[in-house]
Amino acid sequence: MYKVKFIYIDPFTQEEKLINEETYRFGVQFMIPSKSVWGLGVTGIGWKALDGAPEIDEYAMNLVPAQNVTYELILPDEGSGEGGEGGEGGEGGEGENPGFQGSQFPGLTGFIKF
Repeated sequence: MYKVKFIYIDPFTQEEKLINEETYRFGVQFMIPSKSVWGLGVTGIGWKALDGAPEIDEYAMNLVPAQNVTYELILPDEGSGEGGEGGEGGEGGEGENPGFQGSQFPGLTGFIKF
């Protein structure tokens, strides 16, 4: 019997949070959880294999290998629009709408980027 574990790493605290963990027999198909984890308030863009686990394909049959495996939820690019990219124009550092360059909704701030 082998464990298939899906985790999320909180980008602010670097704390590992368990999304799902199941025990399966070798060679059986395992379930891939949704990339939208409502309990944690995150939506990912895919899964990254850790510690030598085989890559998984959301649209194919994934079989349990002969080892325990862990997959980490891949988050959208956290660096886009934050800090270093707003430098064109060169005025004021943060800019008018930090994190929302080119937004069609000027003045709206405070959204959580998932």
